[in-house]
Amino acid sequence: DGMQKEIFLTLLSKLEEHCQTILVGSETDYRRILAKDTDAQVR
Repeated sequence: DGMQKEIFLTLLSKLEEHCQTILVGSETDYRRILAKDTDAQVR
């Protein structure tokens, strides 16, 4: 609950609008699958 909380929450909102959420708690590494499908570099 710091001074930058409002700015951080705005950032999170923008990320949710423009990024795809991927569950990383499974044995499948979906980052590699998505990168292969789109030829995108994923880190």
